[in-house]
Amino acid sequence: MVADLVQAGHRVAGTVRDPEERNKNTAQTLREMGVQVVDIDVTDDASVEAGVAKAEAALGHIDVSVSNAGVGAYGLQENFSGADFHRIFDVNVFGVQRMIRAVLPAMRARQSGLILNVTSLHSRLTVPFIGLYNAVKWAVEALSENDRWELSQFGADVAVIEPVGLPTNFFANLIKPSSRDRDTSYGEFAGAPEAMLQSVGESLASNPL
Repeated sequence: MVADLVQAGHRVAGTVRDPEERNKNTAQTLREMGVQVVDIDVTDDASVEAGVAKAEAALGHIDVSVSNAGVGAYGLQENFSGADFHRIFDVNVFGVQRMIRAVLPAMRARQSGLILNVTSLHSRLTVPFIGLYNAVKWAVEALSENDRWELSQFGADVAVIEPVGLPTNFFANLIKPSSRDRDTSYGEFAGAPEAMLQSVGESLASNPL
């Protein structure tokens, strides 16, 4: 999508966490496309505010903000601790809100702007073993619907994108429960999440992009 936007003549700022070290290759690829790379950690208020300010300075203003930062969660819901919940909500929900809050003042002042929040098919369809992921995506849908109503008089619009499962690195980076201490009491059913994940992986592999 980024390459398409650049080729269509749009000026694009791409946010990357730690672009000079951990994600150096990704950042370099974006720069070669003509993208203005901005360092943003969506779990940090100051990082988001500084990154958005840098993007606005580079682009003049931000017409469209796309929030697609997210991490998946998979496993028996009872096994996820409170810390697990906080970690995943911090990226998928609080991170989206941080970005929205950072870009909105300028959009409202110009009476123009679009916020696109990437949710998921699972914001509409509950599937076993991804209950925590369902929860965060449902939360973003609710935030988006409320913002769309509140911002309608200020010329800013909000929309969501609900992609389906695709054969990407998303599944390789799923966060699993930090504890498996409840497995024993679930008996044989404790093995169901891994069996289902394997089946999903095989299905996606047989239907490449």
